[in-house]
Amino acid sequence: MIKNYLFKAVIALLLSSSALTAQDFNTILKDNLLATRASEGLEASDVAELTIYNQSTSRTSGVEHVYAAQRFNGIEIFNGNVAAAFRGAELI
Repeated sequence: MIKNYLFKAVIALLLSSSALTAQDFNTILKDNLLATRASEGLEASDVAELTIYNQSTSRTSGVEHVYAAQRFNGIEIFNGNVAAAFRGAELI
């Protein structure tokens, strides 16, 4: 019975930590896009509703691949996708 509770606690911890990681990636990605927006021709509003919709980790390199979509008033913009790769908290 104790093993069952321990298992549930570990799963809850893993799920909550991955949600925090996604939020961190979103923040890093937005900050980077805002810092380079002049050269990319972006406005601050272009990345205001950037939302991560998928992420995966490469088994061989350990690189985290993050995929985000641009939204406006909650509606996804066609072909407004961003792909990024992270090693730890570093955007590569």
